[in-house]
Amino acid sequence: MKRGRLLAGLTVPLFVVMISAVPMSPIPSAVRSGPSPTTSAVRSGPGPAALTAPSERQLLAAIGTALHRNLRYSPPVIYPSNAYTNPYLRDSFWAAQAYGQRAFSVPILDAFAAAERADGDPPTDFNSPYHGPVYRDDESAALLLIWAWRNHTLYGVTPPIASLQRALSYLLSRQRNGYLVTPPGMFHSWWDAYNWPTATAIAYNQGLYAVAIRCAKLLGLSSIPLHGIASAEQAYRSLYNPQLGYMQLSTTLAASDASALTGEFLSLWIFNRPILTDSMVLSTLSHLKPFGAGYYVAALPQGDGSFPETAALGAPGYYQNGASWLLYDALSIGAAGLHGLPDALPRLQARLALEFRRDVTLHEFLETNPTLPDYGAEPAWRDTFSWDMFALVVDQTLHR
Repeated sequence: MKRGRLLAGLTVPLFVVMISAVPMSPIPSAVRSGPSPTTSAVRSGPGPAALTAPSERQLLAAIGTALHRNLRYSPPVIYPSNAYTNPYLRDSFWAAQAYGQRAFSVPILDAFAAAERADGDPPTDFNSPYHGPVYRDDESAALLLIWAWRNHTLYGVTPPIASLQRALSYLLSRQRNGYLVTPPGMFHSWWDAYNWPTATAIAYNQGLYAVAIRCAKLLGLSSIPLHGIASAEQAYRSLYNPQLGYMQLSTTLAASDASALTGEFLSLWIFNRPILTDSMVLSTLSHLKPFGAGYYVAALPQGDGSFPETAALGAPGYYQNGASWLLYDALSIGAAGLHGLPDALPRLQARLALEFRRDVTLHEFLETNPTLPDYGAEPAWRDTFSWDMFALVVDQTLHR
C-alpha cells in the first residue's frame, strides 16, 4: 500500500474545489454563513488539485446541477434526486462529505440522530424532511457514527453522546464474533432489493461497521468489546474468497460486489489505515465484471453473472441487478489506487467519461444490458443523483 500520500480525513470543501475550477452561481447565504471546517488538515493541507481532464470538468458541471436541484435550505436537506421526495441517511452522508459545509452536515445528521428508534437504529429515510421516519436493519447506524466522527473532526460538534451511544449499542446487538449480522428479507443495505433467504453478513455493511467501531472509540463511547475493532476488521477481511479472488458480496452469497471496498476506502480516507491487504483489494477490483471503464455492481460467478429477475431487483443489467453505479465504481477504484494501483486516476477519469458519454449528468446507474430499451439513455427522471458527488472526493484523493 502507498503510505503518506494523503492526510487522514482530508477534506477540501466541494464548493472550494468548484469555485477554483469553474464559474458557478453564488453560494446561498444559508451556506455562506456556516463556519468553515477547522481541522488542521483543512487549514494547512493542500488546496484543491487542478482538474484538467475533460471528464473531471464535466463532473464539476454535473455536481453543480445536482446541488441546484437537490439541496434545500429551510430546513437543510439533501434529496437523492428528482425521483425521491424522501431524504435518506446514506445519500445524505455521501453528499454531505463531498459538499463539506457545516450548515448542512451538522443539522442533517442531528435530525437523523434525534429520530432514532428506541433500540438506537436511526431512520433509513424520512417520508418528508424530517417527518415519518422509516427504520430498516441496515447500515444507517454505522454511517451515523462515521458521520459523527467526521463532524467532530471538521466542526467540533456531534449529536448528543446519548444518541451516539444508542446507535453503537444497536450495532453491537447485531454483531456475532465480529460480524455485523443482517437478518433475512429485504432493505438491509444500499443493495436493498435483494431478498436474503437467511441471515448473513454483507461485505459493504461489514466494512462500514469496522470503520464505525473505530469512530465510536475515538468519540469516547463505551461498551466496545476489548477486541471489538480487531474482530470487526478480521471479519471484513474474511469475506475475501481466495478461490474466487475477490471480496464476496456476503458470507452466504459468493457474488462479486463493486461496493465491497467501500469500508476500505473510508478507512484509508479518514484514518490513512488499511484493513485489507494490497492483494485483496487489487484482486477484487480485477475480478469485478467490467462494463467499459466501469463495473457491474454485483455479478454471480457463474453464467452471465445476472441474478434472476424480480420486480424489485430489476432485469439483468438494470438497477441493482448488474447495472453500473458511479459511486461504487469510484470507491473501488479509489481503494485500489490507495493500495498502489498505478493507473487508478486515469481509470476513474475514464469511468467519469463513461458516465457522461451521452449527457453531463449524474445518473443513478448505467444500464449494462444493450437489449434493454433505455440502454445508453437512462431515464432522465432518475438523474442528478446526489451521492455521486463523492466521486469528486475520490478524484481529489487520487490526485494527491
